[in-house]
Amino acid sequence: MAAVTEPRPPTPRACLAIALGAFVLRMALVLRPVVVLDRLFAPDDTYYTLAIARSIARGMGPTVDGIHLTSGFQPLLAFLLVPFLRCCEEPDFAFRSALAIGVCADAVTTWLIGHLAFRIGRGSVSAAIVASTTWALSSSAIAASLNGLESSLSVAVTVGALAMWMEARSRGTLLAWGLSGALLGLCLFTRVDTVFLVLVVGVATLLRAGIAATAASALGALATALPWWAYALARFGTFVPESGAAVREQTFVYSAMGINVRDRVAWAAGAVVGPPIFDSTWLREALGRGASAIGFALGVALVVGALVIARQSRRHDVVRMLTTYASCIFAFYSLYLPATWFFRRYLLPVHVVSGLAFALLVARVWDERRVRVWPARAVAAGVVLCVVAALVTIVRFATSTPPMTVDQGHHGAKGYREPARQVLAMAPSGAVIGSFQSGALGWFADGSRRDVVNLDGVVDGEAARAFREHRMAAFARARGVTHLADWDMNVRLFLERSGDPRISRASLQAIGNTEPQGARERFVLYSITWPDPR
Repeated sequence: MAAVTEPRPPTPRACLAIALGAFVLRMALVLRPVVVLDRLFAPDDTYYTLAIARSIARGMGPTVDGIHLTSGFQPLLAFLLVPFLRCCEEPDFAFRSALAIGVCADAVTTWLIGHLAFRIGRGSVSAAIVASTTWALSSSAIAASLNGLESSLSVAVTVGALAMWMEARSRGTLLAWGLSGALLGLCLFTRVDTVFLVLVVGVATLLRAGIAATAASALGALATALPWWAYALARFGTFVPESGAAVREQTFVYSAMGINVRDRVAWAAGAVVGPPIFDSTWLREALGRGASAIGFALGVALVVGALVIARQSRRHDVVRMLTTYASCIFAFYSLYLPATWFFRRYLLPVHVVSGLAFALLVARVWDERRVRVWPARAVAAGVVLCVVAALVTIVRFATSTPPMTVDQGHHGAKGYREPARQVLAMAPSGAVIGSFQSGALGWFADGSRRDVVNLDGVVDGEAARAFREHRMAAFARARGVTHLADWDMNVRLFLERSGDPRISRASLQAIGNTEPQGARERFVLYSITWPDPR
């Protein structure tokens, strides 16, 4: 197999300096009060991962309640958290540990995206510096790195896999291809939806490097992915996380409430237009809700444009792979799994493509500034405005003390820490609390003499089946649920899917409510009076 010779100048040292700066900036934010970080960045799913990692650290396997095993999580982050939780189970330390992992991963991405821009731009130092700086200052990248989930870790491994693919293509050795495959397997270990990238890269490897390289890459991928897959297949019958099917079932509920295909694509467009340069709630609302027809047209145009770029980028395989992967991710989540409240983190790979495109465009105009003076000045002014906007958001991240979640509804509510603690304080000792949003409740319930049951099935396969089959009452009763704690919309959903006409609002007695989580979100704790089973 002949090696492909390419000029390989070193990536500018400035990219490493920018990556270190990104690390320091994010770590400084990690040191803010936990309640502020929770309200700014952390969704309920963060606490599911923490609880699963805690159970693994205790030798109980992947479970949130210590009893029922689950595959409803992305494994690599949970496994990385296990050593931290073996050292210390203090909740705030564990929470900051999850954030620190995201920070480290995002710092790596900052360097890697500059490296890719440098290679794709054929040694353009400007492209490398702009790409790394864009990611370092990106409010969407910062928010993702501090959400305590696998978002930033997945992006870092994905971009690293593409960088390794370029290295293997350059070296042409089977060892290099094996390492490339190992990183692709690690992608699957980090987030299962990276399967689209693995397929795209696999096809490119076969076409560009032949069967031997593809076989070496496949073996490398199996070496990293197979241990978890074997366990998941043995325990759950599939290596696909059970959370995916549960979330999709939830999206059907919202579809019945009027969120159609046009709206889904529009919300997805709103989640990718702007980032990583800027992240605007107003723009997302305008495209997703105010003018969804425009948002839909823009979403379709983005996918078509990405595929056109992929088709025409014959000399840049990584560009073709990235744009194809981004198009697959956009289509998958907007059409098949339209959980609009998760779009900002699910569609983070699209932001990588946007950031690279922005950097290459700016670098091209800037490198030609002596020939095209006015375009260069206009682009320079635009870059300055973007930097100022980014710094304004970073200052807000560093100084604001929000009294409740800053994101609501389709933007993905945050700030579950305090409501969960307040619910547990109101519940009597020995209570078994059912909730659709049970992540923070289950995490903080440990050692409180109160148990928590997940109702939406994201981390409980039996609950997911009960939800699909409209028999929530029977499931909750079988699990010994004595109380219900959730937002009003989820309480209504529980009643609608109870499967028992005797269960109604009259069966629920409000004990108390928490502080407002958002303008329209507030947890209320109810005791449940179950009807006579006879």
